[in-house]
Amino acid sequence: MKVTAKEEAGLLVMAYISRMATEHPVSLKDIAEESDISLAYLEKVVPSLRKAGLIHSERGVNGGYSLAKPAAEISVADTLSALSGDILSTQCVGHSLDNPCPKMGKCPVHSVWDQLYDRVEEVLQEISLADLG
Repeated sequence: MKVTAKEEAGLLVMAYISRMATEHPVSLKDIAEESDISLAYLEKVVPSLRKAGLIHSERGVNGGYSLAKPAAEISVADTLSALSGDILSTQCVGHSLDNPCPKMGKCPVHSVWDQLYDRVEEVLQEISLADLG
């Protein structure tokens, strides 16, 4: 499993919002300073999180971002999926039932990727933003 820069930044954004936006929304500028990630890059990451319904924004002087639901209800898997669409991507695991892997049934390693995907997803589903402290 390779975590992309976008996924890493997005998970940091979610962790900082979870921690910092307890009473009022937190600005991207504050998150950028706290996480040492450029504001311009964060502005490219945040729309995916908003579109997935994980965060919402408030405009105005005291505006910023806050979680759309409690931190305990948002998993690391939810965050990574919002940013990349898939937690673990291999040629065979990424295929759907409508578009099965052409090597299905004769590939000796399919079960390895399938089991790995299931276990990685299980672990990432079990870890919530609240667990990140």
